[in-house]
Amino acid sequence: MRAGVENLTDKQHARLTSAFAAHDAHVEVELAWQVAQDVPAVFHADTPCSRRI
Repeated sequence: MRAGVENLTDKQHARLTSAFAAHDAHVEVELAWQVAQDVPAVFHADTPCSRRI
């Protein structure tokens, strides 16, 4: 969970996705992880309007 999404292998990404989907209580963790991935992206954006979707 500490690795950036860009550094995950296909297998790791699949395991993470299935772990998030395994139980409704994992939604909060998934959201926190996604925010943690998006925050650095803001600082590396070319312009203030650049957005990763």
